[in-house]
Amino acid sequence: LAEGFGLAFRNIDNRVYEISLGEGKEVIGIHAHADVVPVTPANWKLADGTKLDPFKVTLVGDRMYGRGTEDDKNGIVVALYALKVAKDEKLPLARQFKLLVDTTEETTGDAIPYYFERNATPDYNLALDGGYPVVIAEKGYGTVMATFAKRAGSGKGAEVVNLTGGLATN
Repeated sequence: LAEGFGLAFRNIDNRVYEISLGEGKEVIGIHAHADVVPVTPANWKLADGTKLDPFKVTLVGDRMYGRGTEDDKNGIVVALYALKVAKDEKLPLARQFKLLVDTTEETTGDAIPYYFERNATPDYNLALDGGYPVVIAEKGYGTVMATFAKRAGSGKGAEVVNLTGGLATN
């Protein structure tokens, strides 16, 4: 798609996809990720009981459901089209823009460090992640590990009666 838009495109060892526009001395890095966490198909159902196929994008009313549509394909699409508009409208750019699409954000997190070992770090960086239309800049993450003895609920005090989680640490 980037090449079709006339944007410069590089595949860095299937770890990072770099889409760039502009020739400025300073570089603005726009970071997004294209990978997804492992799927639990049983969790793919709507409140009304409608079952969804996690491996297909499905339109229900005015919403699209699909793996990674919110985290983080929306950021990639918005940034890609913003670069296309800037190019098509021949907007004068004082800086070069590089959209860096990470393929390991949800799992190992080694793609961007791999990229920066081989390429200059942009002068300014934006992290596109979160729920459209709001995107956030992430400062880090953590992992909580807990062990609980299993016992029947007694109805007294605070009790964990149900706990679920994803299939990957991310």
